Amino acid sequence: MCRRPLYGLWMVALFWGCLLSAVAVPVRFATERLRDMAGAMQLSGLDTLSPASDYRSGYAYNGRPLHVVTNAWGEVSHIGYCLFDPALSLVQPSPVYHFVERYALELDLPSEYGRSLRLERDQVHVKGDWGLLSRLDGSEEFVIDCRPYVKYRLCWTRDGKELLSMSFNMECQLLTGCNTKEQESNLLRDLKRTVPYDVALPELQEGVELTVADDFYIRHGGNYMNDRTRNDLYFMRKGNGWKLMEDATHPSQSVVNVLLTGQTDLDPQVELTLDKYGHETETVQISWKQWVAFCRAEGCEFYFGVKDRTEDFVSGTVFATNDKMGYNHMVNVTFPLSLLKNGNGRLTGRLYAYIPLHNVSEKYFKFDYKK
Repeated sequence: MCRRPLYGLWMVALFWGCLLSAVAVPVRFATERLRDMAGAMQLSGLDTLSPASDYRSGYAYNGRPLHVVTNAWGEVSHIGYCLFDPALSLVQPSPVYHFVERYALELDLPSEYGRSLRLERDQVHVKGDWGLLSRLDGSEEFVIDCRPYVKYRLCWTRDGKELLSMSFNMECQLLTGCNTKEQESNLLRDLKRTVPYDVALPELQEGVELTVADDFYIRHGGNYMNDRTRNDLYFMRKGNGWKLMEDATHPSQSVVNVLLTGQTDLDPQVELTLDKYGHETETVQISWKQWVAFCRAEGCEFYFGVKDRTEDFVSGTVFATNDKMGYNHMVNVTFPLSLLKNGNGRLTGRLYAYIPLHNVSEKYFKFDYKK
């Protein structure tokens, strides 16, 4: 008599357990292109993949092994033929490996466009037998040649003889398979879920990288487009070490440090407005550290040029450039100096994202930077 209620509860629990286990966990993809490709191949088992993982076995298409990658959020972030030794990306990091793997697979999938028409439309030029790509065994010499901001050329050779080559424009949309609207949507999605972090600063050695200026030291960096848009950093002595300058007595240098590195005790917030395709805008409230971390994860390098300076604020443009993907993010930002004085205030910024580098010049931005 006493066991029946317990038995009933056990059966109810078993029923719901079976029901929940039968509900498939939806597979999430980093891009719509990858979702469409997986659907065309009817790949199964993608819902079992672990986050931030790399799979080079277990999946195939037309008898050829596939390379599948997931990102930190558990989304499928890459699907393509398994074509390259993973050691290559360690020796010479580049986005071309994933692009070639994905693009070669795309050309084999059912499409309203033939292979020749697709290659012509995407301006991908192939010299040699394209079918050879599936027969390469890794014994070939592989060379990536890059014309900065403009074009990639890949070449496979053996014993000095060229077997296959391909060239394509250094365009972010081509490399990622996303159009402008999807790029903007993905940027906002990933930006909101990015976790800020501090990056290790380079070791400093006085007399080599540093120049003494009054009571601080300048670590010289590089410039972007002109000598007034730079990524120099400013340091002060702290015991036997160095500390990034961040105080109201050196506002110009402190603003530069915060904007270029995000490493600050202030943790300033920014009202960031994205200028979107079709004359639309969208505003998000994030920390500046978050923006810096997002761009660093994309592989960007930062530069800053001052446009205006008053007693109350410093305004200018922050460039986050990605030389390997062929784009930059441009943020027109206003930094209230009250942040340095008493910790009050927030940044405001206007973001223009994924601007192609191949047609960028100083005249393109039409800004009168102040030194």
